[in-house]
Amino acid sequence: MHDVVIIGAGISGLSVAHRLKHKNICVLESEPRCGGRVLSLKMGDYMYNTGAQVIIGEQSPPALLARELDVPITLIQKSKMPMHINGKTVAASSDIGFLWQLPIPLLQKIKLGWHVARLRRRFGQFAGILPALDDPRLADLDAVTLADLVGAKETDYKGIWDALSLGTTTQRSDEVAAYQPLSSFLAFLNNEYYVENGTSALTDALWKSVEDKV
Repeated sequence: MHDVVIIGAGISGLSVAHRLKHKNICVLESEPRCGGRVLSLKMGDYMYNTGAQVIIGEQSPPALLARELDVPITLIQKSKMPMHINGKTVAASSDIGFLWQLPIPLLQKIKLGWHVARLRRRFGQFAGILPALDDPRLADLDAVTLADLVGAKETDYKGIWDALSLGTTTQRSDEVAAYQPLSSFLAFLNNEYYVENGTSALTDALWKSVEDKV
């Protein structure tokens, strides 16, 4: 008999196990390794993260966890923001430069700039943190699709939000609630950190703290 049985030893299951390790717990994992989709592979002189490539923000749950486990993270010195949209790769070192290069008509660029400013003002503090579940703004974002939130009806304009949504949720902007892709977009504008020796160093540290329970 156990106090708690945790199904799956991905980063979520391992984090829960780490918090409850002083209780009588058991973690069940079907794969021969722990970490779920957080996997880092050595490729020549480089470390390639197949999932969870970076940690967003200084106060995000993964950043706080890394500090708690003494897993070193390093600020990424970003010089450009890249995105592949409507068959074109756009990269710029400023918000204005990025907006100007987008493959959409001028009026849609103005519309996008207005929407981004409005979203930053209302939801900017969601970047890199877990919002309170009773926050009415979270309920608002869960009640509409991303396309409805930003009025993405024109094909070119919708293509921008589809690129964002597909990259973060694998669903188009008219198929997914607004919170996840929007929080990822806001995080995209935040500081990003890489984990020394690959992101799986974080899940490895979690696993070592509870390996006798797995």
